[in-house]
Amino acid sequence: MNQRRPGLTPRSPLKSENMTDLDIFNWLKDLGLSTEAARSALLLESSEGVRKESDERTTLVYDLITAVMEAFGFDGTHTSELPPELKGTKVWGPILSEIRSSSDFNRDVAEITHKYQNMTAKDYCQLVSDMKVTTLNDVVRDTTIKPPVEVFGHFIHKGNIGLLFGESNAGKSVLAYEMGLHYLSSNPTLENEQLGCGGTNSKRMVIYYDFEMNLSQVHNRYMGGVGKMDGCESFILPDTSSIQSAKELLHDLRSKINRRFDSLCVIDNITKLDGFSSERMVRFIISEMKQLVKAFPNVTILMLTHIRNKKKYSPIELGDVKGVKVIASLVDAVFALGNSRMDEGVTYVKHLKSRDSKKYDYVARFDLVMNGYLQLQFISWDEEELHVNGLSSNKAAVSTVTNDEVLRLLDMNYTVQQIAKTLRISMNRVMKIIKSSMNSTTP
Repeated sequence: MNQRRPGLTPRSPLKSENMTDLDIFNWLKDLGLSTEAARSALLLESSEGVRKESDERTTLVYDLITAVMEAFGFDGTHTSELPPELKGTKVWGPILSEIRSSSDFNRDVAEITHKYQNMTAKDYCQLVSDMKVTTLNDVVRDTTIKPPVEVFGHFIHKGNIGLLFGESNAGKSVLAYEMGLHYLSSNPTLENEQLGCGGTNSKRMVIYYDFEMNLSQVHNRYMGGVGKMDGCESFILPDTSSIQSAKELLHDLRSKINRRFDSLCVIDNITKLDGFSSERMVRFIISEMKQLVKAFPNVTILMLTHIRNKKKYSPIELGDVKGVKVIASLVDAVFALGNSRMDEGVTYVKHLKSRDSKKYDYVARFDLVMNGYLQLQFISWDEEELHVNGLSSNKAAVSTVTNDEVLRLLDMNYTVQQIAKTLRISMNRVMKIIKSSMNSTTP
C-alpha cells in the first residue's frame, strides 16, 4: 500500500472539503486500489491529467464512488479495510465503460449511483460471482420448472439417484425387473394389476446391470412372459462379465445414455462391484453419478443392495442399509423391501427418503406370483405394522379364512387380486384354493 499523503485520510470523499479529483485519485491509491482501478473509479483519462469538470459533475462522480464503496461495506474509516473486489478493475472497469459510452453523462452516472445505493443481496452476489445467482423467490415463481416425474410411484423420480435395499428372498431383483417393465409402460401407474402393462413407451429405455443372474437364469425366469411383457426391446442387459468396479460401470453407462431416451439405469447389486466398501470411494462414486445426472437430467439411477442383520419382522429403518452407511445420506431416494408376516409370498415396499416428495408413512403391499413369469403385483397401501407384527386380528383373519369365503367372492366376480386384498391373504393362496376347487370338481 502506498504511503498516505499529508492531509489525506481514508474517509468518504463526500465528507472532505476542497478535494480535487487528483486528491481523490491519490486517496483511492492509498486505500489499495491499483492505478488502473483508481483511474477507472474517477473516470480519469490518465494518471497524470485530471479532467476539468463542473462542480455538478464532480459531485456526481464522488456520489458514485461513495455508493460503490458503501455497497461493498466500506465506509472509508481508518479501521475499515478495502474489500478485495474494489482493488482491481472488475467493478470499476464496467462502470467506466458504461459511462464512456453514455450520451448523457449526468443522467447515467446518477442512474448507476442509484443502482448501487439500492443494491439487493442478489445484485451484490451476482456482481462478485462468476456464476449465475438465483434466489428462492426466483425459483418458487418460475413457471417453467415442471413438477417431478414419477418413475415408480412416489418412491423414486426422474433424475434421482436411488437406493433399494431389502431382506433376503424378499424379491429385490424381481421388483427391480418389474420396475423396469413398469417404466417402459405407456401407462405406468403403480396400481396397475400388472406393472408392465399398458403398451410400450418408445422414448424410454432401461439399462439393467445384472450381477446376480446370468443370461441363462434370466431366460428361465422370464421365458413365460413372452407376449405378456411390454417394452422388452428397450430393456437393455449389458454384458457385466468384464465390469469389476463402479468406475468401469459408469464408463460403460456414459457410452449408452443420450438425450433422446429417458433412461432408468439399474445396478443389481452394488456389493458385487469394487468401490462400495469405503466411505471415501462411496462419496466419490455418488459424486460422479451426480455429475452424470446433471449432464443428462433424463437419466435415473437405481442401486440395489442388502439389508444389515437385524431382528426378523421388525420395522425397516434408513440405518438398516448394509455396508457404508453414508450412502443413504448421499442419494436422493431410498426405499426398502421387506418380508411380511401376513402370508407366504407377501412382501411390502417402504418409503424411507425422497428429495422430491414427502415421506409417506404407509407401505405398498405386493404379492409374489407366477403369472407366466415370476412377478410382484401391487395389492394395496397398508400400515407397516400389519406386516411386521402380524396383528392378532389380522392373524386370526388369515387362519380362519376358508375355501368357501374365497369361492364366494369369486362367484361375486371378484378378481384374484381383489379377493387377496379383501381377505388379507396372498394371491398365491387364493390361486391355490381356486385351483384346488377346480380339481375337486373335475370328474
